[in-house]
This record gives sequence, structure tokens and C-alpha cells, in this order.
Amino acid sequence: MKPELFEVSSFNNDMYKQIITIIEEFDSKNYFSNLIGKSQPEQKIIVAKFQNDLYKKLSSEIREIKWELEHKPKANAKDAIDIFGASENFVVAIELDKH
Repeated sequence: MKPELFEVSSFNNDMYKQIITIIEEFDSKNYFSNLIGKSQPEQKIIVAKFQNDLYKKLSSEIREIKWELEHKPKANAKDAIDIFGASENFVVAIELDKH
């Protein structure tokens, strides 16, 4: 089982392609194959583990980008970007959905 990308930018360079490849090839089977029947708090823990592991993979593979978990663009924002990356020339926003 691999993540499914719902929206992909028209921006296209080698680093962007590398990000997409890492996400597409990240094996999510061990995280999401048994979500059915789990309580919401249990599911939240599983999704957080997936998010953290994907963040670690991106951080170790693409060091030219400064990666963050739960980035809030504004200090008083209620919602955060699940995985956020910033380089000198662009930003990356990754939102995760367990569905």
C-alpha cells in the first residue's frame, strides 16, 4: 500500500520530482492496513506515526529543504500544515488524510 497523491503542483524540477517519488514509494501498509475497527484516538496515534516517519524520510533524503511538522503559518492559526518544507526558492505543504 502506497500513499495516494490527490493534488500535485504543476511546478516541476528535480527536487520536486524527488519529493513526489519519496511520497509515492513510502510504504504505508504497516500504518493503515488495520485502521478499521480502531477508535479515533488509536487512529490518531497511527496517523501521527506515519506523519513522523514520512517527515524523517524527507528530512534525511532532501537536506536542502528545512522540514517541519505541524507548521502554523500564523501563530494564532487553529490548523497546521502536517509536513512543511522551505527552501530558498519555494515551499512544500503536505496535508495528510487517512481516507
